Amino acid sequence: MNSLSKEQNSRENPTFASLPPNFSSMIEIINLSNLKRPEFWRLLYKDNEGVTHIISNEDNYKILIQDFSLYRNDRFNFEFQDLSKSDVDLIEEMKDQKSGFSNMTACPEKSLLTLEYIMKLKQAQIIDEEFFGFNVDREIDNLEARISCKDSSSKGFQLKFIDRDSLLKIKNAFRTEDWKSVSESIGKLVKQIRVLNIQKIIRRVKKSRSSRDLATGQPLISFYGQTGAGKSTAIQVLGGAEMAKEDSSDPVFLYKTKNKDLKKITVSASSKSETKDVICVRVNCNDVNGSERKGQIILVDFPGSNDTAGPETNIANACNTRAVNHGSESVVLVMVISYLGNGDRLEGLRKDIYFIKEMFSNLTLNALKENYLQSIQYLFTKYPKEKVPEVHNLFETLYKDMSVEERADEKFVAILNDLLEKTKPSQIMVIDPIGDEYPGKILDRIAETRPIFRPDEVLQFALDEKSREIMREQILIHKAVIIEALSKSDFDLFQYKLEELQCFEELVGDKMVEEMLKKCFKDILKHETNSYDQSRNKINLSMKEENTLTEKEIEEYKKADFKLKTLRNLGVPICDDVDLVANLESQIDNLFQSLGIKNSGENSSIIKSTYKKMKLIPKHFPEFEKKCQTIDLHLQNLFEKSC
Repeated sequence: MNSLSKEQNSRENPTFASLPPNFSSMIEIINLSNLKRPEFWRLLYKDNEGVTHIISNEDNYKILIQDFSLYRNDRFNFEFQDLSKSDVDLIEEMKDQKSGFSNMTACPEKSLLTLEYIMKLKQAQIIDEEFFGFNVDREIDNLEARISCKDSSSKGFQLKFIDRDSLLKIKNAFRTEDWKSVSESIGKLVKQIRVLNIQKIIRRVKKSRSSRDLATGQPLISFYGQTGAGKSTAIQVLGGAEMAKEDSSDPVFLYKTKNKDLKKITVSASSKSETKDVICVRVNCNDVNGSERKGQIILVDFPGSNDTAGPETNIANACNTRAVNHGSESVVLVMVISYLGNGDRLEGLRKDIYFIKEMFSNLTLNALKENYLQSIQYLFTKYPKEKVPEVHNLFETLYKDMSVEERADEKFVAILNDLLEKTKPSQIMVIDPIGDEYPGKILDRIAETRPIFRPDEVLQFALDEKSREIMREQILIHKAVIIEALSKSDFDLFQYKLEELQCFEELVGDKMVEEMLKKCFKDILKHETNSYDQSRNKINLSMKEENTLTEKEIEEYKKADFKLKTLRNLGVPICDDVDLVANLESQIDNLFQSLGIKNSGENSSIIKSTYKKMKLIPKHFPEFEKKCQTIDLHLQNLFEKSC
């Protein structure tokens, strides 16, 4: 890189001094223009030691963009390069992790997540300017001091799960750069504080909103199934794509298609989920061999149920599925069932049946059987030709081997009977990505299925039982933190956790979550009713004419009023008659009325005490300033008469 004198530098590039450290000695700017993600090259640069920096300051973004043309010329001789996909994935992960705690109020959970973020920065040799000079030892020492406090009640819910030995291990691992040990130790503590990352779910659902827009108000054909069932491949085939494979044992891949939407779909032979978000594919029926339909239909590729990536992914996928269905005009359900996913004891087939049952959980048995099972089609994938005749036998075996609980579950039995009917030789639909010459015939049959109208009233939030149990446990943890924060008047933590829980409930739209949130509100009300009664009784006693009101008492009363208003603003259903301001006004009026019958011979100490109250109250409740001034004038008259 050509060098510049300080004078030349300041003359030709006056903004250099405002840029992050080492910028003037930088040898490389990371350019992601080919990836159409300009925010990355604005966000990152590498210094002369090869360390990647994250520029957090918004002004630095503007400076970097403004002077970008200067850095590109030959005099600086910069080498531009694109980041690899793994680098992009890493930065996405770092941004996602940081956003998960950056808005969180101070608490042990935030401390641990911050330490985990710092560990990943150091491990990847990335410098985030916002955390430049972050003192790891000090952060750990602060946590240790809090857990060492003799007053166990002050430790709080989250601190109960953090021990000194774990903190010491983390501190030593940071010093020796044993990142694996740091990650494992912090991960164990975080897992005890929370079993579910709600922020990750919220971010993922919000991120997927743009991909759901195409489905809004449209008739849909929605494809469901377990991870790896072959939903994406089936949609590519039904969308008119030509599929191929290099060898008989290799997975199929998209060979040729005119449909741009199909190119957004990724397929592989792995059981790991390839579909991360909802993908809507517009299909012109004329482009599909064998189709006799005209016009366009929309096929929707949903991420797999029971995803291998964990409960956060499963819950986010269920939220997106619910949102797409509820926003559509109508839905035809296609359950994709893979030969490879049956399992030794047909547990894969059982999971598919339970998934369908969850989606129709609010319906009566008669409504399900008479009106909605006809809107479901079953598409079988990855079945060798010689195994296709055995599909019906599999469901007969499942019917014979039902457990006592399954036989007693009438909806389970109804769905299984529907499968038995639709897997008869004349009814079964099996797709072969390579061998099917006329996939349009299957497409037409699916498209002719009677759809579910008003899907927002019919289709529900569907989730596997394991993820549901984890979700239930996390809501109980949230409730414990919320009640504790309220009891300690930690309004910031209280508000953060309650708003997080409310946002989660709104996204999920599940009856269980809704009921648990109502129970949380009831417990908050129970706790605050006692607190309200104590505050009201205490101030009412002090407002009696023979008693005094102290600065501390009126401050505590103001805090109690602030707490009530905060709860109301957060949607906690507090009764209208619970009003500390109205109670204080009533006490002032009562005091004024009692003064009205006093004469100049009354006790002057009562007059002086009341006068002090009227001076003290407006300092914390300015809405009573005029009323208190009126009483002041009356008190002065009484006082002058008594002298």
